[in-house]
Amino acid sequence: MKSKAVVLTSSLFSLCVAVFSLTACKDNVYTMLDDYNSHFIPKEDEIPDPRPGDPKFDSSRMLRDQYDIYDNETLNLYGPYGCNSYKWTIMNPFIREETDDEGNIVTYYPGKPVELSFYSNNYDSTSQRFILVPSTSGLLLGVYILELSVTDKNNQVYTDSCRVNINRHID
Repeated sequence: MKSKAVVLTSSLFSLCVAVFSLTACKDNVYTMLDDYNSHFIPKEDEIPDPRPGDPKFDSSRMLRDQYDIYDNETLNLYGPYGCNSYKWTIMNPFIREETDDEGNIVTYYPGKPVELSFYSNNYDSTSQRFILVPSTSGLLLGVYILELSVTDKNNQVYTDSCRVNINRHID
């Protein structure tokens, strides 16, 4: 059987640890979350890449030249930070080949906008985030042209486009 002194000492120690733990924490849940998120979400003045309107901004670097995805994958892209508006358009090039006067085969890519379905109702073609799920969008296998147009705070429009290749996934 434990002596009263040992029980009293361990109870007093537990009480001191509990009081110290509660009073030593200067942060609440929200400041801890903000601290955690600050490692992933840049602050307005800490965005490393030039934004639309900056002298060093190059609109041809908003998208890569080409994205290759399988029909069972998702393509997630973000437009640059700090824009007033975003417009994502995907076009089906309807590849057409013709023979010219010299017998060479010439390929034409006349674009026509294609209606898209997005992964979530929270995102649409005017969001900073673009989500393409080929299996639910009605897009067939093939090559598409994706265009991003953004408007900066001075209403200057910047545009970039890329190819999106949707390939069949083979197990």
